[in-house]
Amino acid sequence: MLRTLRELLEDGHAEEVIALAEQGIDCSEDALRYVDDSDGYMSGIAEDLQGLHLDACLSARPDPVALATTLFERELNSGDLDVFHGAAASYAEVLGKPGLAEYRRGAQITWDALPALGPGDKGSFDSRRFQITSMVRTLAEVAGDVDAVVDVLARDQSSPYQFVLIAERLRDAGRYNDALAWAQKGLELFACQDSRLVDAATREYHRAGRGADAVALAWRAYEERTSPAEYQRLCEQARWPGCGKTPEGGLWRSSAGRWRRRSPRTAGRRRVGRSPGRCATPPLWSRCSSLRGMGTRPGRKRRLPVARGPSGLSSRGSAGRTIRLR
Repeated sequence: MLRTLRELLEDGHAEEVIALAEQGIDCSEDALRYVDDSDGYMSGIAEDLQGLHLDACLSARPDPVALATTLFERELNSGDLDVFHGAAASYAEVLGKPGLAEYRRGAQITWDALPALGPGDKGSFDSRRFQITSMVRTLAEVAGDVDAVVDVLARDQSSPYQFVLIAERLRDAGRYNDALAWAQKGLELFACQDSRLVDAATREYHRAGRGADAVALAWRAYEERTSPAEYQRLCEQARWPGCGKTPEGGLWRSSAGRWRRRSPRTAGRRRVGRSPGRCATPPLWSRCSSLRGMGTRPGRKRRLPVARGPSGLSSRGSAGRTIRLR
């Protein structure tokens, strides 16, 4: 069918191909309810049909206002294949100013009806909200209006990742101070719940020459969520040029060392090969409170728990084998 439609388009039947492609996309959406598309075969067919539809529109040049209405309805009410996602950008050349204005008018009506979301609010995972948010953001991107993109993203402040998206968009536009301000706002609302937000803020701190603040934030994240990843982030921040010479940059070494000395796993352990005045850097396994008490390190063998059967015999897995943790 795809080959036949392509041949029709090459023979000058663009308007007919538009209608047939739309019908084929509808059939693909319906068929998806009855087939297993885990390999993405139907998705590929739908994408090819959408490409034919776009090529036919470029050739036929239909009325831009009517096309905008059709595309708006299809994208807003799209099925699982989401064929017309980002249609305002894909069809911008065909729509022109009149078509984009009509597209924006329809999207704005639906967008204005959506409530703003704050921390703790639910609704950000609503499929219809996701669709209209994506459509309005695409229109703002097509217009090149960064502030409009930020306004769209800021309508939903129910998760820390929204502030990451805002900071990244402002950073891409070269507005680094604004990116840092939004990252800081996200940290005020959500603390260090999302490591991506911490990374966005520390990156802008370093860009602004505020390495001490970056280290302080990494240390705060480590205290809130002690883990190997947070410890690694703390080390990376402290190793930035100049950070180790600041009080904040050197604080993590002595503080982490004191934490290690207080740990039951390291109590009474004598340091070997280190001068008394130098704080040894412990391995991640001994530094993380969340891993304390597991009793096993990488490479050490641990036997499975003994299970007692009705006859009183014990078993330890198949053939009494041991398991090596990696």
